[in-house]
Formats: sequence, C-alpha cells, structure tokens
Amino acid sequence: MNFTDSQAISHWAKPGVAAAFEGGFISGCPDGSFKPQSHTSRAEAAVIISKLLK
Repeated sequence: MNFTDSQAISHWAKPGVAAAFEGGFISGCPDGSFKPQSHTSRAEAAVIISKLLK
C-alpha cells in the first residue's frame, strides 16, 4: 500500500485500508493517491460491494 497521500490516512484506519487493498477490494485513484478525506461515490461503493460479494 504505497499511496502518495498515505500519511493523510488516520492511524486507526491504516490496518483496514491495507487489508482492503491487499484483498483487492480497493485500488486507490489512478494518480496513485487514496484521498482519505474524500467522500466515496455510489459508483465506487457499488464496485466495492460487488467485489465483496464475489
């Protein structure tokens, strides 16, 4: 998990973000960032849920 803005991810959330990344449920943004302060769109949530159900 080498997001360009990984220092902005809260310390308590880093293990969960790392697990979701390693599990292939999230991949971050095309520019290599994660944007932890941004809201998740419905489309992004749908993709994550779809991956969880597989």
